[in-house]
Amino acid sequence: MTALPAVRQLVFLAAELAPTLATARGELGLGEGTTDVEGMAELGFVHEVLSIDQTFLEFSAPLGPDTMPGRLVAKRGDIEIISIPADRRKETAAVPDDPRIIRFSALTDNDARPDPVAIDPEGDVALIQYTGGTTGTPKGAMLTHQNLTANARQVNAIDPDRDADDRILGVLPFFHVFANTCVLNRTVLNGGMIAMLPRFDAKQALQTITRTKATALPGVPTMYQALLDHPDLAKTDFSSLRVCISGGAPMPAELREKFVAATGASLVEGYGLTESAGVVATNPYEGPVKAGTIGQPIPATHIRLLDKEDPAKDAPEGEPGELAVRGPQIMRGYWNRPDADQDSFTADGWLRTGDVATIDADG
Repeated sequence: MTALPAVRQLVFLAAELAPTLATARGELGLGEGTTDVEGMAELGFVHEVLSIDQTFLEFSAPLGPDTMPGRLVAKRGDIEIISIPADRRKETAAVPDDPRIIRFSALTDNDARPDPVAIDPEGDVALIQYTGGTTGTPKGAMLTHQNLTANARQVNAIDPDRDADDRILGVLPFFHVFANTCVLNRTVLNGGMIAMLPRFDAKQALQTITRTKATALPGVPTMYQALLDHPDLAKTDFSSLRVCISGGAPMPAELREKFVAATGASLVEGYGLTESAGVVATNPYEGPVKAGTIGQPIPATHIRLLDKEDPAKDAPEGEPGELAVRGPQIMRGYWNRPDADQDSFTADGWLRTGDVATIDADG
């Protein structure tokens, strides 16, 4: 089997082999959390397999393409990561004699016809998505099948052109919850096309918009600034581009105005977090956009403001408060961190975001 040079390509090969791997899971009695070191080393990258079903192979704490070279064995959050880049395979240690380690060849030695597996969409975890760790140790958000699919449906529902041809430019990393929902899951749900680029490059992104007649471009503010600053902006055909969705950081009002003027596309700002499977609120794709706001809650999402001094109470009317969220996209809790769950949820089940917000008369 040919080694894959980039971490990101492993996901596509894994998806193609998913029926075979799912069959192996049943035949070999493999449970979730099984780690296959030697077999995955043949592919050039190794880390913990969390779950296998007939469509996707989910991995724990995915690492980006800039992973440090050489063999990396590390503890991140509550799981161990083993990474073996393709160009350093010969330097790795011998595979230990351990019954928990299964050869990749054993996983693929079957008829690729897995037995149906009953799941509880609202209770069974589909993905353990690790937080960025910007405010402490990364924690694994347990996202259920319902969390992921509900957020994809919610994002699709707010698009006024959801029944039109959909060609989305995928330059955000799929291992981040923003792109996982707004680029991958939502577009697959809608039967659209994703023009995937290995990483963001302004020149390549502009060329791809023209070549594929992209209709949507999710990104972060620094991406939109880079596109504005590139000399090829003036010769790029933006006529197909209907909407750009900005997340990950606040969008400066001046940047938004310049980008809309230059491209003619709608640029809306939204808000979400790992614990919400991606999206909580966004400005409307059509209609008034309030600069400097995160817009309104998406369908089936409820928000409230908690008193900053006593989160057991609501914030005083008209005063800022800690944003709390409830909806079908909210995680089940943190992996192996019941202590963190107590701090992150109110007694009646609202997710505390830790962000301070205000709510105006338009919601």
